[in-house]
Amino acid sequence: GWLQILAVITLSELWRYENVISKYDEGVAPGDLGWNVNAPMSTKRPKWFGPTFSAKYDPKEWNLLKLREMKHARLAMLGFGFMVVENACTGKGPSLIPSFTPPESLTRVGDFIPKYL
Repeated sequence: GWLQILAVITLSELWRYENVISKYDEGVAPGDLGWNVNAPMSTKRPKWFGPTFSAKYDPKEWNLLKLREMKHARLAMLGFGFMVVENACTGKGPSLIPSFTPPESLTRVGDFIPKYL
């Protein structure tokens, strides 16, 4: 269950620290995990022990993909920020199913007789 998920995340982060983050001084680019050995990178590649992708990109297309990834990540961070603000303002967490409860100002006040009696 949760312990297995935590173990996989911990091991992957330890590998990333050992092979990517600690080798920034040697020229490994941030975010490059070495999964695509055919990518047009001008920096040193980290060693990767698992399966690799074999998609071949030309440098122009590669730079366009990197730009798209940065834009989508920034948009996701902005969306997450608005979810945090909404939670701080209303106390409700984000949900895929919208809640259509009317605001308290539109509910009935002082009606103590059961509705269907």
